[in-house]
Amino acid sequence: EATGKYGIRYDTPQLFGTRWDLDVEVARSRAGTRTAVEVSYPFVVEVSDWAGRQSYLRDDRYFDYILPRQDSSTDHVLQPVRENFYDLALVHRFGTGGAMTLVGGGISFHQVAYPGDALFVAAGNYEQRVPVADSLDAEVLPQRSEINSIRATAMIGQRNVWYVQRRGLD
Repeated sequence: EATGKYGIRYDTPQLFGTRWDLDVEVARSRAGTRTAVEVSYPFVVEVSDWAGRQSYLRDDRYFDYILPRQDSSTDHVLQPVRENFYDLALVHRFGTGGAMTLVGGGISFHQVAYPGDALFVAAGNYEQRVPVADSLDAEVLPQRSEINSIRATAMIGQRNVWYVQRRGLD
């Protein structure tokens, strides 16, 4: 109930008849917007040598602190959160069918920020949001820590699978 999200999404496993996959999502919520895009080039059976993926996410949402009341209903404190994420990965596969080695790498960036003031919602009525009192905001403040990280990933793998065709019963 805190988010009230609506939007559109398009996903195709064969973009324009190619091996490229595309997944796009655009949405709007009470907290802001969400945009997600992923483009990938997957391995196909045992014949392809390269695979890769690129994805991007920007998501505005609320972190919902729940405060119980004496009358068994709840008040809420909504903290706006903005998340940005980007990753890029590429993998090469070599060897013969059944005995393949994979080597690859990737890089990603992740950011979590708190772009606005917390909001107070009385008795679960999300349509009536007001700025939170300073005393309550002081209690929530230590729980807000921004994240900015860049990560590098190395990938290596070995696959040993053989298919044997049999005739008759085992």
